[in-house]
Amino acid sequence: MNYLIIDPVSMVAVNGFAQKHPNTNPNDYINYRPVLGDATIGWIWNEDSETWSSPSAVLVTIEEVRAIRTRMLLESDWVVAVSDYPNSDKDEWIAYRQLLRDYPATYTPVEQPIWPAHPV
Repeated sequence: MNYLIIDPVSMVAVNGFAQKHPNTNPNDYINYRPVLGDATIGWIWNEDSETWSSPSAVLVTIEEVRAIRTRMLLESDWVVAVSDYPNSDKDEWIAYRQLLRDYPATYTPVEQPIWPAHPV
């Protein structure tokens, strides 16, 4: 597997396509990140989602995330409002809705946010 070497402060790939050697101390590779997709020098590593963003990528802002999250909560209000919905299923929906509420607190701008999976 090939790796890009990042600047640990800016998280920007500054050197590229290195490979790890099996008999080397793992601490020597602390700034190595796997090459995924089209990532190359100049791309930005997102530690939370473990993905690369193009320097020209349009990142989803926290305001957009909050708007999407609010819509997702509104779309699932009916589950907790229906009194005869099965309790075991309702508990899953309640947990899902809590994950949605908590999501903006941990969000780092990325191209494609990874949302909690809703119960089926």
